Amino acid sequence: MTDARHTPYKPNRFALRLVCLGLFCLTAQSTLAETVTVEVRDPAGAAIEGIAVYLEALDREMPPEIHHATVEILQQNKGFVPYIGVVQAGSTVTFSNHDDITHHIYSVTGNKRFSFNLRAHEISPEMGIEQAGLIAMGCNIHDWMSGHLLVVDSPYYGVTNARGQTVIEIGDAGRYRIVTWHPQVRESVQKIVSLPALETVSLKLGQSLAAIPRQKGVDNFDFLEGY
Repeated sequence: MTDARHTPYKPNRFALRLVCLGLFCLTAQSTLAETVTVEVRDPAGAAIEGIAVYLEALDREMPPEIHHATVEILQQNKGFVPYIGVVQAGSTVTFSNHDDITHHIYSVTGNKRFSFNLRAHEISPEMGIEQAGLIAMGCNIHDWMSGHLLVVDSPYYGVTNARGQTVIEIGDAGRYRIVTWHPQVRESVQKIVSLPALETVSLKLGQSLAAIPRQKGVDNFDFLEGY
């Protein structure tokens, strides 16, 4: 008679496969992300590049995803590059002077105000951006320079490309408000949608953009070239 207490345990391979498959499915579901393409067009139907886009959840709290990043804003050819940026609150920003002259970078609007000199080819220390809002930037030396950084309380954001599109990855299905922003847009363009039921969302401006300031100096400022 064989003592069952000493019989070696042989696991059921089929059962193990089912358990592993179940764990894989649970993991895949927890990390599954959908994407939505947002396209922005002017009244004539032409694509608009450089429009900031972000999503706000309407039927629940915003998900805990965090897309904090360090954003680099260049001073190049006496202009801010990019002209428009968008980041999530809690991110950091650095300024990198690619010109052969000094810039005096400042912002006196919103919750983040600063003013400092940045000599040729210098990079500023990282600057934390804790609160949502708009940071409008300029240069006290070259007053035609301007740039904008939109800080949002959302991990879902982007800036439209040359085709007027940005692809945004979302982690949870639900109702969202899509919001667009640009300093030269005279109206607030928004749209409420259910995601991920829609793969592409189109928004159309009712008015054309105002002229974007030229980030280029005039001959009268040549005496500052060596500053």
